[in-house]
Amino acid sequence: MKKAGIVLLIIGAASIVVQNTFYGYVDAEGVLHDSIFLPVGTIATLLGIGLFILSTINCLLKKSKKSIPIP
Repeated sequence: MKKAGIVLLIIGAASIVVQNTFYGYVDAEGVLHDSIFLPVGTIATLLGIGLFILSTINCLLKKSKKSIPIP
């Protein structure tokens, strides 16, 4: 799960960089023009952060269960 989170973070960051470099601009009338890379990058980044947090919590819970002796 941690690897999937890292992969999604990398995909999200790359999509946002591509969006900002090549496709995103504001025209003379103040209208934002963007591509599919912006929502894909945002969703992938949020999912990656969520998976990374969940895997970290899961790991901490497993370690705490091992250290607490059950009578």
